Amino acid sequence: MGLLSSLPGQRRLLTLFVALATTAFALAPVAADEARRERALELTCKARMQTLAELEAERLAQIEWHVVSDGVRGTYVGYAPDFTCRMGEPGQEPPTARLRYQEVVWEKSGTTARQAMAATPKPVEIREVTVVLVYRDGIWR
Repeated sequence: MGLLSSLPGQRRLLTLFVALATTAFALAPVAADEARRERALELTCKARMQTLAELEAERLAQIEWHVVSDGVRGTYVGYAPDFTCRMGEPGQEPPTARLRYQEVVWEKSGTTARQAMAATPKPVEIREVTVVLVYRDGIWR
């Protein structure tokens, strides 16, 4: 009688085990896709910030100097190196993410253009920028 009375409990345990295993197996591809999307997002955000850093260097090299009473002054647009890159709400189709960074208007000044170019820039204006990215066809855009 002892063996027969434990069978229903064993069946429930086995049914639960099968259900958990089936769920884990079914979720494995979803988790892998999510991990791939997150890695792709990280790489996309870093690439965009690298592009902005290159753009800043180009702008710095092309400053237009204006003569002022104590020498020259020029401004250019650059970007703070810190940024955040976060996935949007889970379950959104298509998946979205947000890249946030600061755009900075920098000013350089000095008695000559050469001295001004070597001077440490001062921030004149700081703007918060948010870029919404959408994941389609395996690419964040």
